[in-house]
Amino acid sequence: MRRVRRVLLAVGLLAALLPAAAGHSAPLPLASRLAQALLNLLLNAAQALPEGSPSAHEVAVRAFLDPRDNMIVVEVKDTGVGMSPAVQARIFDPFYTLKPVGEGTGLGLTTCLAIVHAMGGGITVESQEGAGSTFRVRLPPAIRSAKRELTTAPPASVARQRMLIV
Repeated sequence: MRRVRRVLLAVGLLAALLPAAAGHSAPLPLASRLAQALLNLLLNAAQALPEGSPSAHEVAVRAFLDPRDNMIVVEVKDTGVGMSPAVQARIFDPFYTLKPVGEGTGLGLTTCLAIVHAMGGGITVESQEGAGSTFRVRLPPAIRSAKRELTTAPPASVARQRMLIV
């Protein structure tokens, strides 16, 4: 339950912070779609962690403005089981899943990619079997002059907010 609360907090913060870093407040549907994409990535990362030894595994989220091209980058990194090159080549294909029958639709990463592409961005993945994965979401800011670095630490007023996911 503690892991889920952290994931929900991270999604809420990132959905709120990314539009602010771009210099505007995003319309609710845009922030909601971004939150959906980030939640999919975070849940996949959490599900990639092997059972047992929770102190040996983690999911890390980092958001920043890349000074090379002024793109907003959100990295979701896990220390999970990782993926082979063959799996990496198919993860964005519709209905492709590694989960047992009845547990996954294979649409999570496809949906993430569609949302990020609709926002003018892209998603890349780096992974190695047994060494975890890193997904990078790259989004253009609305105003290219924004140069503020983002953090995942919640502001004091946000720490007590709740998010309901249906």
